[in-house]
Amino acid sequence: MDLRELDLAGYRHRLGVVPQEAYLFAGTVRDAIAYGREEASDAEVRPRPGRWARTR
Repeated sequence: MDLRELDLAGYRHRLGVVPQEAYLFAGTVRDAIAYGREEASDAEVRPRPGRWARTR
């Protein structure tokens, strides 16, 4: 692909940056899971059966 034909605005819209530093939340694990939705109920935050991989 010729990069001169690239839609630069579209590319920048899809580009994301993920920092390498770990961020630890000051609150509880529940707070960390519900981050971004403070009004989330306990039922919405609690994992449903079969949703998480089981380890043995």
